[in-house]
Amino acid sequence: MLIASGLPTQINVFEHLMQFIKHPHALTVLEDTLYWTDREGMSVSSCNKWNGKDGQSVVMTGLDSPNDIHAFNPVRQPNGEFYAFETIS
Repeated sequence: MLIASGLPTQINVFEHLMQFIKHPHALTVLEDTLYWTDREGMSVSSCNKWNGKDGQSVVMTGLDSPNDIHAFNPVRQPNGEFYAFETIS
């Protein structure tokens, strides 16, 4: 629900997206972008989370049964050490 000029205005993003999505399975939000997996289209797509229209695009295709999706913001990920190339004494 968005509030503009003091009056509540409901924008149904999913109603708009259902015209394009064939078989949605998982959703995630990162900042102002909504991402979803489409099992029938074997893809990951995205759009603007506020109106569902701006920048609607396919992010990745050719996936084999995409079941889940996670989005991580680099700002919230602490720096860590990469131990894969260290030798064990």
